[in-house]
Amino acid sequence: MTSKDELKLLILKEHLTVEKLANKLSDKTGRHYTQRSLQVKIFKSSFRYDEMEEIAQMLGYEIKIEKNRDKKFVILN
Repeated sequence: MTSKDELKLLILKEHLTVEKLANKLSDKTGRHYTQRSLQVKIFKSSFRYDEMEEIAQMLGYEIKIEKNRDKKFVILN
């Protein structure tokens, strides 16, 4: 699963919209995020690691990278 798919899944699991996520992220970080800017980042898979980490933490998740056979990126609850 790609980081793009992981983020979409988190948004669904947390019953959020991209607009609500943008507002929460703006409030928490002090940076300006809009629904459109997040949609573009999701579509292009262009989130920086620190942005993904911030989103995960804000929603009560952590990003964990483990070496294994599949070498995949996993977001844990």
